[in-house]
Amino acid sequence: MRTDVSALYPGIVITSPAQNALTTYLTDIVGSITSSRPIHEWVVEYADVTGINLHNLADSSRATLVQIASGTTTVIDDVMATFDPTTLPNGSYLVKVTVQNDIGLGWTEGVILNVCGENKPGRLRLEFTDLAI
Repeated sequence: MRTDVSALYPGIVITSPAQNALTTYLTDIVGSITSSRPIHEWVVEYADVTGINLHNLADSSRATLVQIASGTTTVIDDVMATFDPTTLPNGSYLVKVTVQNDIGLGWTEGVILNVCGENKPGRLRLEFTDLAI
């Protein structure tokens, strides 16, 4: 009896936000992470799209990835992470979710988010007049 190997791979579905969504404030990454085998680990990371191979999301050798969440259990239609664009320059970012099961099989899915706006609480600009004559 042969086993269909594709049935052993874990799965990821990102239901929100939509691809190429505009984001100005905290954005929940919602979806599901499932596997027919026990999950070893899953991680949610983001990076500027300029360093990402969009044809192979698992290849992040040129990107500086920032991990924003991780876990070891199944997630069913729930928040996997929260993306905070308020500390980032405006531009396009890939948020990717990667999962690996106990036998080393993995999967990666991603969503591109476009950070925009001036809601950057970490940026301080202070102007005052010291002396007026």
